[in-house]
Amino acid sequence: MPSTVPYTSWITSQAAPSSITLFDIQLRNPEIVLNAHPHRHAKAGAQLDGYVRLHLKTALSMVAAIKLRFVAGAVAKLDEVEFNVNLRGPQKLIDRTITLYSHSDASPTLTPRNHTFHFGLQIPSHMPPSTSTPRALIQYVVLAAIEWRSATVCGVRVPFWTWEDVVTKREVQVRRGPGRVEMGRVGGLEFLEGDGDGDGEGQTVWMPTADVKVVIPTRIPISAERVPVTIECAAEVAVERFTWSLRQESRFEFLYNLAVRGHLRPPWGASEPKQLEEIEVLHELFTYTPSGGDTEQERHTLKVPFLGDDLDRDVVAVENIETEVITIRHYAHLTLTHRPPNSSSHTTQIDIPILFYQPSTLRSSHDDTEDLYDGGEAKPTAECFLPPGAEACVGNEPGERLGDGEGVRRRRG
Repeated sequence: MPSTVPYTSWITSQAAPSSITLFDIQLRNPEIVLNAHPHRHAKAGAQLDGYVRLHLKTALSMVAAIKLRFVAGAVAKLDEVEFNVNLRGPQKLIDRTITLYSHSDASPTLTPRNHTFHFGLQIPSHMPPSTSTPRALIQYVVLAAIEWRSATVCGVRVPFWTWEDVVTKREVQVRRGPGRVEMGRVGGLEFLEGDGDGDGEGQTVWMPTADVKVVIPTRIPISAERVPVTIECAAEVAVERFTWSLRQESRFEFLYNLAVRGHLRPPWGASEPKQLEEIEVLHELFTYTPSGGDTEQERHTLKVPFLGDDLDRDVVAVENIETEVITIRHYAHLTLTHRPPNSSSHTTQIDIPILFYQPSTLRSSHDDTEDLYDGGEAKPTAECFLPPGAEACVGNEPGERLGDGEGVRRRRG
């Protein structure tokens, strides 16, 4: 049975016993880079390693357990204040709780010293990267909680004598490396890996005819300024014109309207969730027109600007994302006009899928945690194990809020 506690409802408690001088989470690496297709002796995905620090100046009694919860969630967002619309589409990606300390294994009283509790969790390779845009939020958070033994009188629990759980949290930045990714079959295209381990950006080869070959990267880092494009021709084949345009296609699915604190109602649809599809132009048009003797050279090497100079300031290039509520993909539209020997000009065109990824910056995000998890009090679930696929979303009951603190800091690229 899935947990009935929404992943947005575990919050940091307001106070802690005076004996606690430090209670926090330390990570081995501030960023986790997922490896979709690892080296021969490595595991797919990535390891999240760290430890919980608990410093005590006096003994701490009545401790039932210290638990660690790892939560990942995706939220599609649409805010239109003038229409009283604040749509949200949540999906729980991971929700796992492990016990770091239990009074059944040791004394319920912790001695006054610096305690350290180590942990290690595996993040599956198919998980999406951390993202924060006006339309999409994907966040990974680790939370540690001190749970207390219940105070009892004659075996009866006295709720007012039991402390609230003490909770601390920290965001984890997750990136997807360029790694090998299955693009599927696309007519007229061939996908080549950069090296045997799939760590490079790879190449996509388009052959409009047997005499012409166009090569572009399969994966492009968002930080790139220019994209290398190569056109190779047989002898006496003339390239007359080449154009490139780049677009970002997004799909979002919404289940709740925060403005009315409940499930979507007409006109948004009572039985079907509302969907929003957007097409954003990242580079409207790049044109290459060789002149003179350059038209018949056998190799044309181009450096195409990644983003257009006329890019709308509200448009943000985002990594490729595939979840139930957020889908973001990218396509390059290419047209090529060439003239075979002793023949007239011939124009072909194609849409080529491209993967965007964010290179690791190794920048800590400890002070950039969003209040996605604001809500009612909820204790960690029992210890469980991550299933092979992403977990299904645990929907809130009608009228139950997703959290008011979903304001997002805009991070571009």
